Amino acid sequence: MRCAILARSSNVCKPAWRSLSKRDARPLAVIRAAAPVRRTISECIALAEAHEKETGQAPVLDPDFADDVEGIVRNRKPWKPPVWG
Repeated sequence: MRCAILARSSNVCKPAWRSLSKRDARPLAVIRAAAPVRRTISECIALAEAHEKETGQAPVLDPDFADDVEGIVRNRKPWKPPVWG
């Protein structure tokens, strides 16, 4: 079943949840959030360079990019994910 169908019928499809869908009290499917793709800075740079070689178009950074990153790093707080019951 698609997530949207399950969400409408049983309200089990929420981000970051792991849920067991049942039919007639028997397990039917385990639904979990997909793991996000995480790349290192060096992987991002390599992808950008490969894209430039393939298309001839170099990535263009926002003029305030460095200031934005500095502000994010300066104000970063530890992430505390919610506890799902």
